[in-house]
Formats: sequence, C-alpha cells, structure tokens
Amino acid sequence: MLLGGPTRGIETLPSLTLNVPAQYGHQGQEYAHTVALVDLNYLDEQITSYLAANQTINPMGFPIF
Repeated sequence: MLLGGPTRGIETLPSLTLNVPAQYGHQGQEYAHTVALVDLNYLDEQITSYLAANQTINPMGFPIF
C-alpha cells in the first residue's frame, strides 16, 4: 500500500509513549517469544484520549497505531 509522502499532505504527529501501570500490563510468553501484554480496555482508553486531544485526526484521515 502506498500512502504517499510529505508532499501529498501527510502529517506525522509526535510519538505517543505509554507507561503502562503494572495492573494493566505485564510481560508474557506468546508463541515462545517474550511480549508486552496490555489490557485492551486500558489501551482503548489511552487511544481514545489521544484522538480527542488531537483534532488533526479526523474522519478524513487514516490514523495508524
């Protein structure tokens, strides 16, 4: 899939770093690999808040998380 480039009006927002509290995530093993496991409801709340705080993300765009 080609998403274009900066000359095509693509805006890149700063990275979002989440410091997940221990009660919402931990390390685990999935398919013999160590992975970060995060509570889906916690992650959904964080993404929803991020979307609400960044009005440049709208239905005419294509956010990738």
